[in-house]
Amino acid sequence: MLKQGSRAMDTRWAVYSFLAGFWRRDWEPQLTGLNIPIQILFGINATGIGSSRSWDDLEERLGTYREKLPNASISTIPGRNVLPYESTEECVNSVREWVSTL
Repeated sequence: MLKQGSRAMDTRWAVYSFLAGFWRRDWEPQLTGLNIPIQILFGINATGIGSSRSWDDLEERLGTYREKLPNASISTIPGRNVLPYESTEECVNSVREWVSTL
């Protein structure tokens, strides 16, 4: 279903990488090695998917991303895990502001 749904650009949802199991793979080297502008948005009420309670702490998560991706634009907006759907206006505004700085 994911493979079929990803063929057409109008069906590639923001959660595609999550649903495809991106979080299960150790892709840290590929992510930290990117040489392109990166924007990372977290929902203020985001929850983790692991069993570690400390990973569910937003400040710790932000700190980890800031350490691993120091050149990324990292910010928070209202919402939990699917920000384009939960906080559409805030998500669009954040992306718009970030793109305007490139």
